[in-house]
Amino acid sequence: MEDGRDMRKTLIVWIGVLLIFLVGCSKTKSQREEVKEVKKVAEISVNECNIYTSPDSFSSVVAQAQKGDMFELKGEQSGYYKITMFSGEWRYIPKSAANSVEHRVSLPSDSVCRIVRDALDKIETRAVKEADFKYPPQNKGNINNNIDYYRILLDRYKLELFRKYRIQPSVYEKILVGG
Repeated sequence: MEDGRDMRKTLIVWIGVLLIFLVGCSKTKSQREEVKEVKKVAEISVNECNIYTSPDSFSSVVAQAQKGDMFELKGEQSGYYKITMFSGEWRYIPKSAANSVEHRVSLPSDSVCRIVRDALDKIETRAVKEADFKYPPQNKGNINNNIDYYRILLDRYKLELFRKYRIQPSVYEKILVGG
């Protein structure tokens, strides 16, 4: 008789574990994402500031950052924050124009993520066409300029898209992989 009770207790424990597992798996995506990733970001603290290709104000301007924009922070160099943008290239913003803060990453709804992912594909095509027009890759010596310009356009246009949907640039990678 004793063995039967022990088996029932063990079975009840296993059923409880299974139910806890199933309830955890059945939560909606938003419920599962309550524990969000925290990233170190550079948050723009002035109305507008230039984003540069190098840590100096004489380098090419990629885009204009606006107050509240947050970019993943990769370090500091010569009075500038080194940030990651959409092209994967490091870009630079003056430290005097931003604050280093921790940011809890949160994604927009699935439907907005799908719309943004579709728009990102169109931006890639647009950037290729514009870079090829300005620096035709078939002309000898243009390939490096073409690639650099393409990456600047990607960063510029994707930043515009993210602003349109009020999404922080720091969540770009999560949107690409679908959360």
